[in-house]
Amino acid sequence: MLMLLLSCPCLAAEGDTQPAKGVSVVKFIPGLPQLISGKVLKGSMLLGACLATVAGAIVENQRGNDYYDQYLASIDVDEVIDLRARAEKSFRSRNYFIIGMVSVWVLHFLDLRFLKNKKGKVKGEVKNSCLCIGIYYSF
Repeated sequence: MLMLLLSCPCLAAEGDTQPAKGVSVVKFIPGLPQLISGKVLKGSMLLGACLATVAGAIVENQRGNDYYDQYLASIDVDEVIDLRARAEKSFRSRNYFIIGMVSVWVLHFLDLRFLKNKKGKVKGEVKNSCLCIGIYYSF
């Protein structure tokens, strides 16, 4: 719901006087609109983060399902406990990847909505082996 609310104002092209009849799929894939508009670094970072989180979620889900199937088929008590713990750990990791995926999409739509008109700026700085990222928007 949040993604739809944030993306609605940016769906129409700039200068259009007529309402948009369709929505481009490109707007919903993080990084592609930025790559198309020439912001290669930002676009590649968003697209890479999106692909990494999707791949991580798929891998951890499959791993958790495999552990869970082994858990159901096992009759050894020690093995059952170990397999159950591994399955839960994989599913927890999958959930973290899903949270990361949603975060990338939220950042993508915030970028499309607020940073497109040059009033907003993302500033990054590295201090003492720490990465600091700030998002600024002027009204």
